[in-house]
Amino acid sequence: LSDCGGRVFEGFQYEIQDDDVDLGVTKQLIDKVALPNTAVSYEITLLNDSQATANNVVLKDQLLANLTQDQTTSLVCESIENEGKTVTCPVFTSATDAASKLFSTTGLALGNVSGKAKFKFILSNLKVSASDTGAGENIGYIANKAEVSTTSNDINLNNNNAIAKNLYAAKNDLFNTDVTKTGTGLFVIDNNGQALWTKPSQENKAYFPLTIKNEAKLAQDYQLYA
Repeated sequence: LSDCGGRVFEGFQYEIQDDDVDLGVTKQLIDKVALPNTAVSYEITLLNDSQATANNVVLKDQLLANLTQDQTTSLVCESIENEGKTVTCPVFTSATDAASKLFSTTGLALGNVSGKAKFKFILSNLKVSASDTGAGENIGYIANKAEVSTTSNDINLNNNNAIAKNLYAAKNDLFNTDVTKTGTGLFVIDNNGQALWTKPSQENKAYFPLTIKNEAKLAQDYQLYA
């Protein structure tokens, strides 16, 4: 381009435009523990780690184990400063509509995402199942998967999806033959102030009926203190 026929073109400007992009997504559970029959929330972070704009970006989420969504499930976006740049979040009709589209087969359309743009999405009110329905590698876990795609040339597809997998907090019971004394968590052995002995004390040791019930599908380690 420096010359043509021995003459340099005056006023001719050109630039090499890098149109490769690198979209990445991460996902983590916000709640410390996922208890059965409760609602949990997730944080999804989306980053365009390139200078070029990613076109027609779509964000999807797939529920893998022990989670369900309903009409109260919502998704909100927060723009995060990255390398001195803050990009406005995509506009959604509503938080619940955004969540509904997130779980659809077509996904949630985010439009074009500028270079170095970083968004944090909060996905709220996903319901944890009442009992462990996980299968295969997801037995004993709650799990879901976030995925991002673009029609631009994404040079690194390894960071385009993220799975958040956390232990399903199944109930564990300590109980005896008296159903009125069955409890969860802290268990008090008492019968109107009288100990529930099964045989006379020997060498200052008392004995009582006690059973540990594990309702989880995974093996558990227990420590019993008295």
